[in-house]
Amino acid sequence: MHLIKKINFIILINIYINVMVLFFFMGIAQAETFRVASENEVKAVLQGEWSGDFINSSGDQFPMTFKTKVVGNEIYGNAYIPDSSFNTMPSLSGTVNINKVVISTQSGFEYELEMTTNETGLYRLSGYVTGPNYGEAVLERRGKVFNASSSKTQTPKILIAAPGTKMVWGELGTDNTSNVVVGQSKGQGISWTSNGKERAAMFRFCWACNPRFYEIDTKITDQFVATTIGSTISYERMKNGNSWMDTVTVLEKKNITIPAGSFDVYVIEIKSKSMSTFWTGRQLVYFSPDIKWNIKVESTDSENNNWTWQVLSVE
Repeated sequence: MHLIKKINFIILINIYINVMVLFFFMGIAQAETFRVASENEVKAVLQGEWSGDFINSSGDQFPMTFKTKVVGNEIYGNAYIPDSSFNTMPSLSGTVNINKVVISTQSGFEYELEMTTNETGLYRLSGYVTGPNYGEAVLERRGKVFNASSSKTQTPKILIAAPGTKMVWGELGTDNTSNVVVGQSKGQGISWTSNGKERAAMFRFCWACNPRFYEIDTKITDQFVATTIGSTISYERMKNGNSWMDTVTVLEKKNITIPAGSFDVYVIEIKSKSMSTFWTGRQLVYFSPDIKWNIKVESTDSENNNWTWQVLSVE
């Protein structure tokens, strides 16, 4: 009996230890769950000292520190990268929009970063780096813990044409046309048919963002506000191990005349660049809040692929 009691006691102790270990690692996992930082959180913690690493495309790791000062949407300060073969203490400048931070250093590097945070008040700036050397950067600092209700990012109202809306598109300078019928939408994601063929895009201003081929972070694209001048986002587009960075910005509001008529539009610029080649591209998308759809698109790229499509009629 004593032996059985002893064995049972040992079993209970082992169970207790395993449960405690499980809760310990669950706590770590929960604390390390990051979410997109709200605009209020970004304003509260962006100014100050950030520490982390730059990892180049060869896997080499360089410790780094950013000391930032923020005035409005402008960022100023200095970087310290002791092991860099370039300037080890370059000045920096940049801009912030919602949770997107773009920083350029005196030594010619550009950082396209996103701020995220977790429930313990750990804030992280992470993203891609281009310039004399390219790779990824991750910087962190501690800051104020916001409660869930005050830090929750609200998804903006999205204007998208009703399913069944019909348009005829034409390519400028050619006889090419496309009969478009708008399909269902989800967030900024859209679907449509073009001459009877099914089409889809996870982000309505990036017609290349077909979910069959590309991956993007829709939490970023769903926050884009097409009717606010200056609104901007950056996201990575991935396909078969290759990636591109897209930066989308609302440039201006104006009136344009196309074959379908005259419309007030927001002009939206999409700048794209390959992370593995020298390819770059630029599109101007003309978005009509009345039709709730793009009505004209102009595209150019570094390989001299240039085209313009516009709406000929809409019903």
